[in-house]
Amino acid sequence: MIVHTMTTAEMVVEARKDFRALYNRCEKPLREARREMIRQKQQIIHLMDWTSPRKNHWLLLVHQRKSGPRIYALVWYYDREGRINAMHLAHKGMAFRIDRHVIERYGERFDPTAKPLERLQRFWLENHVYGLEPTKQLPDGRWSVNVGMNHGMGLGLWEQGTEIVLVDTFINHGQMFSNQLDTMDRMDLQRMMTDMTVGQRRFFIDLIKRRHPESIGSPGLTWLEQLAA
Repeated sequence: MIVHTMTTAEMVVEARKDFRALYNRCEKPLREARREMIRQKQQIIHLMDWTSPRKNHWLLLVHQRKSGPRIYALVWYYDREGRINAMHLAHKGMAFRIDRHVIERYGERFDPTAKPLERLQRFWLENHVYGLEPTKQLPDGRWSVNVGMNHGMGLGLWEQGTEIVLVDTFINHGQMFSNQLDTMDRMDLQRMMTDMTVGQRRFFIDLIKRRHPESIGSPGLTWLEQLAA
């Protein structure tokens, strides 16, 4: 069970122990979503609240599209002050720890009357596909990063060796400067890659390398290559 006294790395390890049970939990909803998509001739999204056998709290988003099904998983927990924090992750790869400040700022802008868990559900339903752009390497070796979302941008830190991004705050589109809007356009392209086949993703990465050879070896492009694999 995730508790606030764990480090973020320990939380990631604990959460990933749930994934076998998580996939089993999603088998029936995935079948139902596919039948519903065929019947309605449109993509289907279902959000489920689930507590794992290890007593971790999850929001599971089942997204059925013509290109195939996707499962997006968010685990949440209370900090020492009883406020909700969360983490977006898969069974491997990048993990995004979402600080309570992100959820609260999002709620203030989009749903100020909602209760804390309702805010988190609304946030996750609308912001479950992320882009990532490193902006500056800090003296301690970590990178300041922008995290692209559907309704705005998260700001935080990335320690590359751990594949963990700490998202500390949130700004909506109306609060962005012109350079941040340009950054959002680039990250929107990253988020579009989730709808592509593996072959289309690799073509997209090769195109970036040809047009922007200076990006080869950069943290941002390295992350995109991992996403495209």
